[in-house]
Amino acid sequence: MLRKGMRRLVHGCREILHSLHVSRCTCIDERQLSQIGHTLYQEFDDGVVLLDKNGFLLEANPAFCRQSGFSLLELLRMRRTQLRAMLQVDWDIVLSQLMTAGRWQGALWLKHKTQGWLPYQFMLRRTAAQSGNVQLLGVFSVQRGMSADEEQLDPLTGLLHRLSFDNQLRLLCRGTQPFTLLTLDLDQFRQINNQFDHQTGDRILQQLALRLQRLLGPRGMVARVGGDDFALLIPGMNQSEQAQHFAEEVYAEVLRPFKNGDHEIAITGTLGGALWPLDARSPGALWRRAEQALFIARNRHLPMLAFSAGVRKELSYRQKLQQDLLDAVQNNGIWVAYQPIWDNQRQRVGKLEALARWLHPELGNIPPDQFIPLAEESGLIGLLGEKILEQACADLALLHQAGFDWLELSINRSIIEFLQLDVQAKSWLDVIHQHHIAPAKIIFEVTESLLMDTQSQHLSRLHTLREAGCRIAIDDFGTGYSSFNYLRKFPIDIVKIDRSFVLTVPHDHKDTQLLLGILCIVQNLGYEVVVEGIEHEALQQFLLQHHCEYSQGYLFSKPQNFTSLLEYLMELSPQVRASGE
Repeated sequence: MLRKGMRRLVHGCREILHSLHVSRCTCIDERQLSQIGHTLYQEFDDGVVLLDKNGFLLEANPAFCRQSGFSLLELLRMRRTQLRAMLQVDWDIVLSQLMTAGRWQGALWLKHKTQGWLPYQFMLRRTAAQSGNVQLLGVFSVQRGMSADEEQLDPLTGLLHRLSFDNQLRLLCRGTQPFTLLTLDLDQFRQINNQFDHQTGDRILQQLALRLQRLLGPRGMVARVGGDDFALLIPGMNQSEQAQHFAEEVYAEVLRPFKNGDHEIAITGTLGGALWPLDARSPGALWRRAEQALFIARNRHLPMLAFSAGVRKELSYRQKLQQDLLDAVQNNGIWVAYQPIWDNQRQRVGKLEALARWLHPELGNIPPDQFIPLAEESGLIGLLGEKILEQACADLALLHQAGFDWLELSINRSIIEFLQLDVQAKSWLDVIHQHHIAPAKIIFEVTESLLMDTQSQHLSRLHTLREAGCRIAIDDFGTGYSSFNYLRKFPIDIVKIDRSFVLTVPHDHKDTQLLLGILCIVQNLGYEVVVEGIEHEALQQFLLQHHCEYSQGYLFSKPQNFTSLLEYLMELSPQVRASGE
């Protein structure tokens, strides 16, 4: 009986291997195959099973025993329902194709006895025994495309790396079983490396990997697909509500503080999800859907979001807005507004902050916090920055000619603009010189996010600008992890304290003391201080009492166009304008 079964198995293997184009069998003829049948059965890398027409197991080779984690005896004792439960596949479709085409081929998940669900390429073929009874021959193929000794795991976390994960994703997409893809991006993880060190960041990634593995258990797989990016596959999950619930579990694991010696470190992240085959028809499209959902979630400041018709609509809206922004930048649809910065010592406007504004012909005013990120995403930020710098310098030159020659101009620069800037900062300095403006009158504002990126080129550019006479201001000071450390490391001249520190000053004692502490440290270090968000007189009087040099906010003026600004300055202090004092 065993020999007869072996002959049937070998014959079936030959047919299936031929259909799968397995090259190692192309050089074996019928006579050789018969001679080495037993060896092939024992040493074949792929799992092979023989079932009767009712789905009961007749035979299985050692490779399948390893793939399943069960002994042959355990497998032979299993009921048909137990065997089917080991395979995550739509059996109605499989049986239908077996009846019509005689075989089924695709991807499925095989449940290992101890390791959970594992993906395989599977072929099931209907064959006939010598007795005439219908039998089913199945082959479970291991992942191809990598050498056996090639490492498929991320060396830091022990998870799958991106290439291996992509291979498994493609394998699953060939099958008929639904599943969910989740992408996880840790928020501002670079701050961890900068505040502590890379070893600390690595330990957090390792801890998170273990948490995700425990959470997922036998339900699927998780991979580290980038520096601080992870991806998860959950088979059988085909409803948005299910995906949302599981994403919430993942997010809870991210939020739970991580151990770092005797201390704990808290991080956050953003999740995007997409469902197969509901949201996409190819692995690449599924990736894009999950990443698009993550992108929109981040823009909405949400912890997680699944792909949906709403996400598709918002993406379409953003694409149109990007095109409109390009037209606006190219056709002078972007204008510059100026907000005065009050000099508390001289009791006059001492500086101006240049701010980009966009009046959309259909949508009206588009806030900067919407179109500036849009410009960065679309690659327009460099062109937009050039336009703003050119217009602002031209306007400052006119103000100097009008008698306001003490005025300084503050211009915001983003990370991307710094990355695009030549190391010698020639393109920016040329614009300043072309308008005959003293570089000392120009202040380049940078955010803490730029300073978090410790690339030597950034530091070199900052030094170049200062050596040319320009000054550097750090904007939104105090909102990052290591604000005071930046003052020590980078060539900073001016500190702009974020408005979040003054909202309840001087009424709230704790906030007042915190602001006083920041002012004391920054002033003693010799930096000019600008406090943002001044909207009422009580706060201004408090700043005057504590010798704060500059105040900025609606108490003095909202951002306004050049014509209104000139009228404001002339009306405010005509005698000062005339004397230059």
